[in-house]
Amino acid sequence: MDNLHKELILLFISVIAGFIAGRIAGTFPLSLLAAVATTLIVYYAVDFVIKKFVKIESKDEE
Repeated sequence: MDNLHKELILLFISVIAGFIAGRIAGTFPLSLLAAVATTLIVYYAVDFVIKKFVKIESKDEE
């Protein structure tokens, strides 16, 4: 269940960042590309940081 919460938080952060980037980019084709690229980059960057620097303990390991 902890993994699902982490994935939902990652997805929320990346979608919000993609939405903001799309709004800044302006017109339709460019805004769509900016939103998709930003969503992917932010998702994998935050996922990497969490895996590298944050230790998430599972309750099942006890």
